[in-house]
Amino acid sequence: MHSLYYFTDKIAPNIICPENVTLWLTNKDGNEVFAPLPTADDDVDPSPTVVVEPASVNITIKDLRTAKVFTGKAMDKDGNEAICQFAAEIRGKVDFYGPMLRR
Repeated sequence: MHSLYYFTDKIAPNIICPENVTLWLTNKDGNEVFAPLPTADDDVDPSPTVVVEPASVNITIKDLRTAKVFTGKAMDKDGNEAICQFAAEIRGKVDFYGPMLRR
């Protein structure tokens, strides 16, 4: 007689959020930027699902020198979930003032 054993994974994946994230405002009228994905691994599931919320944000001049907070989630095939959070600093790469005249 043969016995079958079923193993259920009860351990959440290991998730690592990005560090020192900077998102760039590149248009004086604002632009959409996308958050980087965290990385994840799991002892049982070779490819846990990884998402970040929100996936993107619209930034404008008023967002300069502020931070946006993102939540990363990793889930393995057995439904175990791990969460991390990270902040992204908003910086600008736009000439907001146009040419300057010298006297």
